[in-house]
Amino acid sequence: MNEENLRLAVRTLKESGFVVLEEVVARDWIDRTREVCDSTLRDYMKALKTSNPEKREYYKGTHTAMFPPICPPFSDAVALENPFAVQVTEAAIGPDFFCTFYNTNTQWPHSGIQHVHRDFDHLFPGFPVALPIIQVIVNITLTDFTLENGATEVWPGSHLIVDEFPKDGEALEERAKALPSVRTTVSAGSIILRDMRTWHRGMPNNTDEIRTMLALIYDRPFLNAYISATELIEIPRSVWEQMSSRAKHIFRYNPIVDRAPSSVGKSPPY
Repeated sequence: MNEENLRLAVRTLKESGFVVLEEVVARDWIDRTREVCDSTLRDYMKALKTSNPEKREYYKGTHTAMFPPICPPFSDAVALENPFAVQVTEAAIGPDFFCTFYNTNTQWPHSGIQHVHRDFDHLFPGFPVALPIIQVIVNITLTDFTLENGATEVWPGSHLIVDEFPKDGEALEERAKALPSVRTTVSAGSIILRDMRTWHRGMPNNTDEIRTMLALIYDRPFLNAYISATELIEIPRSVWEQMSSRAKHIFRYNPIVDRAPSSVGKSPPY
């Protein structure tokens, strides 16, 4: 990305709380990854229904998060250290950021609507001004995001709201009604970078197709003291050895395990 576009991307992220980089990932990689991801998700949901029969009804069409297996294509450099995402993140929060959270974010066919929420609250709630960005979530869209299939709704500038207000729930829902929002209608292969404090929600998927994106969280280095061990990514040594020095630095706080890469998705720790 040239300097002019980089400045625009970072300014938009800081002012609006999110920025879209349109169609920056090769379509052949996106199509291949979507096929693998959809298959992994279906197996994952079958396993959930078997292990949690009391929640069988809940798993019929829902908003799903899954830790993908750390193997190709999920472990490809275009996902772990996408050059556009890394460039914007470095400019926004510095070059020493790290990642310990990587999942998929899926709206199943005919799924419902989420509550308006923040993924992360202000570091000091009630402080009179918003502090600089401390976390950036990087979403890589594996399908076209449309109004019909549940393109995420986002409230621009909401990351700068600093009064002591609930970060989710009915009270926030009522407040959001009075503020302007936008839908992230983008093409597959686009990247959405979002300040984790920005209000947003998943919308209904009224189609018969899965709507999926990858999600990685890039953090400022001091946040390592707050990260729970349950959030860490277990990286197979064979994958680690193939990663670039830059990727190893980004994922430096995660455990390296001596076993073959799994092909099975796992549940996030929540």
